[in-house]
Amino acid sequence: MPDPSGVTGPSAPFDVGLALESLRGRRSVALFMHDNPDPDSLAAAVGLGRLLEHELGMKTTLALGGIVGR
Repeated sequence: MPDPSGVTGPSAPFDVGLALESLRGRRSVALFMHDNPDPDSLAAAVGLGRLLEHELGMKTTLALGGIVGR
């Protein structure tokens, strides 16, 4: 969906409400991390999962390959 401000690319504002609304009605989601994720990647996935659980009541599953590094 185009940004009404006309801004495009990486500097375009991200609308969290619109993103959440697009997922409304779904019961579950799988969140995939890259292989051998670092703790920051794991923390980001956990945070996103908690947001989806709290705001939309979704069941979240985290998926990764390899080991958590560092």
